Amino acid sequence: MKISGMVVDDSVIFRSQVKKILMDSRLFESVTVAANGKIALQKLRQDEIDLIVLDLEMPVMGGLELLQHMKKEKMKTRSIVFSGVNTQQAKKTMECLEAGASDFIAKPGSSSISLDSALTEIATELIPKIKELCIKTGCLGNTDPIQENITSSKSCSPNKANWPKYNLEIFRPQIIVAASSTGGPSTWESIFREIEMSLSIPMIIVQHMPPVFTKSFADRLSKISGLEVLEAKNGDAIAPGIIHIAPGDFHTVLEGSKKETFIKLNRSEKRNSVRPAADYLFESAASIYNERTLGIVLTGMGEDGKDGSAAIKNRGGAVFIQNKE
Repeated sequence: MKISGMVVDDSVIFRSQVKKILMDSRLFESVTVAANGKIALQKLRQDEIDLIVLDLEMPVMGGLELLQHMKKEKMKTRSIVFSGVNTQQAKKTMECLEAGASDFIAKPGSSSISLDSALTEIATELIPKIKELCIKTGCLGNTDPIQENITSSKSCSPNKANWPKYNLEIFRPQIIVAASSTGGPSTWESIFREIEMSLSIPMIIVQHMPPVFTKSFADRLSKISGLEVLEAKNGDAIAPGIIHIAPGDFHTVLEGSKKETFIKLNRSEKRNSVRPAADYLFESAASIYNERTLGIVLTGMGEDGKDGSAAIKNRGGAVFIQNKE
């Protein structure tokens, strides 16, 4: 079972090349194009399209306005937004997620790299997000080989037989470490909208996201929930009720003791092809808080978080994971 798609961008070169990327992925039965949001909206009203990939800034009607129309008309089409990497576009991207966008990727700057390099970068980022989104929403069915690739790693540790079973009604963690990737921003928004009280313990979140966007993401969650959500800085002390977001392109680890724990940032090599990597955060939290650690692994993580979850469990802590449903 394949899906239908649309590329919405005012650049004819970009439209044609991204269309080729989508068709080459073999996920799509058909891909149409539109030069702006107004044309795309007309096509969406006429045809059923599963997924659109749209630019943020376009003449006549931009990506945000298109998403707002789609939300108002209760269209079920999923969307991934291309965003620039400056602060203003990062804030607008968060608004796109609020308006219903499923995810986003940063659009490479054409002035700094060649077109071929930019397209390779786009394919590397875009196709895994589409695969994860299709699995999450069931639009590819249950027989697609992608499903097998995503769920092939079922064992985190040879010691898993010794992991304790928790009565979560009496489990009292002293720290929460959490992680998410594709589909994460909208999932976190759903969670933070439901939080009706301040947290009594610290929380640190790794969201796979480029630099600049993590600050806007933190501001967004703070606005939604009324909680204190901050982009982490090197040397920050963690404290009850404060939620830190790992900054883009920096690994975030914890150092110190249960009485005084500090955030340390570094730009060491990527792990499982990502930076920040949740594994480093989870492992460092488990080494300090042991059985009082709670890990949360949400959507789209791939391999990241597997070793970190095992580290938490091996020290007696607990881990929540998000299933497809």
